[in-house]
Amino acid sequence: MQHRFRHLFSAAALGIALAHGGPAATQTADDGPDTLVESYRDWVVRCSAAEAEGANGTRQCEMAQEIRQRGEGGRRVLSMAVQRGTDDAAQMTLLGPFGVRLSEGLSLRIDDAEAPQVRIGFLTCVPDGCIAAAPLPPELAAALRGGSTLEAEMMALNGETVRIGLSLMGFTAAWNRLGALR
Repeated sequence: MQHRFRHLFSAAALGIALAHGGPAATQTADDGPDTLVESYRDWVVRCSAAEAEGANGTRQCEMAQEIRQRGEGGRRVLSMAVQRGTDDAAQMTLLGPFGVRLSEGLSLRIDDAEAPQVRIGFLTCVPDGCIAAAPLPPELAAALRGGSTLEAEMMALNGETVRIGLSLMGFTAAWNRLGALR
């Protein structure tokens, strides 16, 4: 039996990569505001000033989406953040739910493709959920920009498949804005 979480798109910004580390697009504070939050349909672009020692006035930027269960105070079931580096390399970070088999990782597929486009292993779990991170290959980034839905598939502890869908509406605009902020 497969479970599908119904999702509610949040306009709130995520902090996956910023809160848990990892590469991010950086820019000096002289190039714009220290803090920036912009919405592009179902994606949010967020920049904030780096607080790390030796950051030299840089800011870190990411684009992200968060999926929550319906209802008041619905808990987050999946969030994804993408960071772009100065050399056009990109990194994706996903924060998945508890109760999944970490050894199985998660698979991503675009628009109901038969085979997953990528499989990512979980790195660790933190109080907010379990983190999976990997480079975002250019061919997958291109597929995301041309798609309409991204589905993350995980295996629950009881062996059932869990699929959580993310909307790709606004992904291209957020991707382009993130590139312009580098």
